[in-house]
Amino acid sequence: MAHSPDPGCRPQRPLGVLGVLGVLGVLGVLGVLGVLGVLGVLGVLGVLSLLGLRLHLRIPVKIQWPGAQVRYLCLDVCFKLCCYEYGELLLHDGGRMTDGPRPVWLTELIEVARQLYEVGGGDTGLPEGWEPKRLGRANRDLESDPGWFWVDLGDQAAESDQLETAFLAQGEGSQQSRFQVMEAVQVGDVLKVKVASFAPSDGLFLWVPRRGGAQPDKALLDGLTQISRFDLVDRFGQGRADPAPLPMAASGGLNADQARGQAACLAPGVQLIWGPPATGKTRLIAAALPDLIARGKSVLLVSGTNVAVDDALAQAAKEFDPAPGVMVRVGTPHLAVVATDPQICLQRMVLDRLEAIDRERAEVATRIVTLRSHPDLAFLDDAKGELAGFDAAAYREARQHIENDNRLAGLRAQMRQLREQAAASLVALAAAQAEYHRARRAWEETALARQHLKAATELEIELGNVARDCDQTIADVMRLQADRERINSELGARPGGIAGLGRRRELKRLADHANHQLYAAEARRREAERTLASYSRQVNAQIEAHLRTAEPITHDAAARLRIAFGAAEKQFRQAWDVQQECIQQARAVEAQIAHAESQPQPTAADLDTVAWADEHELGRKLAGLAELERQAGDVRGEIRRLEERHEELVGQLVQEGRTIRREIVRQAKVVATTLAMLRDTPELNERDYDHVLIDEAAAARLPEIVYAVSRATEGATLLGDFLQNGPAVAPQFEKSPDPAIQRWLHQDCFALFGIHDPGSAQASQGCVTLTRQYRFGPAINDLANAVAYGGLGRRA
Repeated sequence: MAHSPDPGCRPQRPLGVLGVLGVLGVLGVLGVLGVLGVLGVLGVLGVLSLLGLRLHLRIPVKIQWPGAQVRYLCLDVCFKLCCYEYGELLLHDGGRMTDGPRPVWLTELIEVARQLYEVGGGDTGLPEGWEPKRLGRANRDLESDPGWFWVDLGDQAAESDQLETAFLAQGEGSQQSRFQVMEAVQVGDVLKVKVASFAPSDGLFLWVPRRGGAQPDKALLDGLTQISRFDLVDRFGQGRADPAPLPMAASGGLNADQARGQAACLAPGVQLIWGPPATGKTRLIAAALPDLIARGKSVLLVSGTNVAVDDALAQAAKEFDPAPGVMVRVGTPHLAVVATDPQICLQRMVLDRLEAIDRERAEVATRIVTLRSHPDLAFLDDAKGELAGFDAAAYREARQHIENDNRLAGLRAQMRQLREQAAASLVALAAAQAEYHRARRAWEETALARQHLKAATELEIELGNVARDCDQTIADVMRLQADRERINSELGARPGGIAGLGRRRELKRLADHANHQLYAAEARRREAERTLASYSRQVNAQIEAHLRTAEPITHDAAARLRIAFGAAEKQFRQAWDVQQECIQQARAVEAQIAHAESQPQPTAADLDTVAWADEHELGRKLAGLAELERQAGDVRGEIRRLEERHEELVGQLVQEGRTIRREIVRQAKVVATTLAMLRDTPELNERDYDHVLIDEAAAARLPEIVYAVSRATEGATLLGDFLQNGPAVAPQFEKSPDPAIQRWLHQDCFALFGIHDPGSAQASQGCVTLTRQYRFGPAINDLANAVAYGGLGRRA
C-alpha cells in the first residue's frame, strides 16, 4: 500500500518557523555571493535551513558539487539540530517527515496484524487472481437495457477491485467467450452487472479473480506498517478522545444532540459519537459533510458496510446537490440512487469522461448485434435447427454403401463398354495393318525406278548450274559493253585545248582498259557457250535414259506412293494405340471392380435410412451445410473482428478509467467508501484527508479503524453503537489469552476509550451521546430501553 503526498496537503509546521527559514534562506544566498560578507555565517545557516526545509516539504533539489552525498548528510543533520519545535525533534523517516518514533502500542498492533496475516495463509507464492472464481449464474435483467444481468451472490462477496477484472463466461470459464464487466451495482445480495449488449441471454456465470484468504490482512499489515504520522493515531491508540465541542446552533432539522455531534465531526482531534439505532447518526453525517466542504476541508467517509456509506452520502448529496466530483462514492454502490447518480458515483463519472470511447464501444456492440441477425447466419442456424437430431454419420455411412453399389454397377457397365471397344479396335487394327503392308510393298517395289528418277533429277540440277554459269558470262559482256560506250561518249563530248587535256588522257586510259576487259569477257562467253552446248547433249541423253528406265513410274506417281505409305503407317500406329489404351483401361477397371466388390454393400436398413432422409430433403440440406458455412464465414469473421475491437475498447476503458479514477479521487472533497476498499484500493491511499468520519465504528476491527484514522491530518470522528454486534473475531483467536489479541481484536473502539455502557458514554467528556430515536414505536422503544439502553432512548 504505497503512500504518496497529496498535492493539496499543507505542511503542519507553523508559518512562523517557515518564515524564519525563508529569511535565513535569502540571507544565505546573499552571503554565499559575498554581497553581505559580514553575514556569511548567517548565510551558511540559511542555506542549511533551506535544504532542511526542502526535506520537510519534499521539494526536489539536486546537489552537483563534489562530495555531494556527504555534504547533503551534514546539511540534513544540521537542519534537524536546528529545528526543535515545541520541544519535539522532527525526524526524517524514509524520505517522509514523521512526528517522532513509532508508538509502542502501534508496534504491538502491527504484530497482531502480522498474526492475522499468517493465520490467514500468509504468502502462498501464487499471484493474486491467478485463477478465476465462479460466483453464480448470471440472469438476463429483463427490466434493464440489453447487456445488464443480475447475480444472486447469497453469502458470497465481490469486492470492487475484483469487479474491475470480472467477466461473464460459460460454466467452465471459457477463454473464447468472455464478456468484461463494465458497470456494477449491488442491492442486498443481488449484484447487477453490465457487459456487452451482444452477450448471450443464458448460460453465463460471473467470474472474478480468486483472492487468497490472507490478501486483505496483508494489505492491512502493509498499511499499518507504513503509518508515519502519529498525532491523531497516538491519541486514538491511547484512548485519549478530545473533549466534545460545544453544540452548534441546531439547524436543518437536527436536535440538540445531533447538532453537538455535527460539531464533533467538524472539530479537530479524536471525537466519539454514540448513538443507538434510529437516533440520526446518518442524518448528522449528511449535515456535517456540506459544512466541512464549505470550510475547505477534505473528508474520508468510511464504514464497514456499503449500505451505511450509501445512506449517508445519498442524504448529503440530496440536500447539498454537489457538483460532479465534489463527493465521490468509491466502490460498488448498494443503493440504486447512488449507483445511478453521475454527480457522486465514481463509476458513472469515469464513464462520462470516457464517453467517446464508450460511444464507439456501444456502436461496435450494435454492429455486432446487427450482424448476428444477418440472413446468412439465419439460414445457417435454420439449417442446423432442421438437422438437429438427424444422425448425419449414419446417413453418410448408408449413403456411402449405396454409392459403393452404384459405383460397382457403373464399373461393370464401363467394363462391358471397354470390351466392345476393344473388339472394335482389334478389327480396326487388323485392317490398318493390312493396308500398311500393302502400301509398304508398293513403295518398296518402286525402289529402282525411284533411284533412276533421282539420278535424272540430279543431272537436271547439274545442267542447270552449267547454264547459269553461261548466262553469267553473257551478262558480264553486256555490262562491259555498256561501260565502254559510256566512256567513248564522254571522250567524244570533251572539248579540246589545254584545260581538258588531263581528263581526255584519263578517259583514253579508261577506254583502253574497258576494251581489254571486254575482249576477255567475250572469250569467256564463247567458251561457256561451247561447254554448255557440248554438256547439254551428253546430259540430256543420260536424263532421257533414266526416265525411260523408270517407266511407268514418274515423279508424280512416286510422290503419291510416298503419301499413301505415310498415311497407312500413321493409321496403323493410331489403331495400335487405341487397342493398347483399351487394354490398359480394362485392366484399371478390373482393379477398381475388385476394390468396389470388397467395399460394404447397402443393406435394407441403409436403403430405408437414405429414402427417409431424401424424402425430407435432409440429405440435400446436409450437403448444402458446407456452402452455408462458407457464406456465413465472412459475416462470422467480421463479427470476430468487431468482438476483438470491442474487447480492445473495454480494455481501454479499464486502463484509462484507472487514471481518471485517481484524478477524481485526488481532487474530491469527500471520498466515501468501505474500510475494505480503503485497505485495498491504491488511489484512496495516495492522498491524505483533513477529516475522517467512521460510521458503524463499533462493529469494525480496531486495526482497520487505526489505519483509517491514520489517513486524517486534523480530525477523526467515530460513530457507532457499542451495544450492538462488535467486531468479528477469527476462530483461531477467539480463545487466545494473549493480552495484545484481547486488546486489539476482542474489544470495540469505544472500549478502547473506557466506554462500555450508556452510563460511561454519558460520563465521558469526549463522547457525544444521541438519545432521541425517530423510527420505532413506543413498544419497541420501551423494549430496547429495558433490554439494553437503560431507559436512555427517548422517542422524538
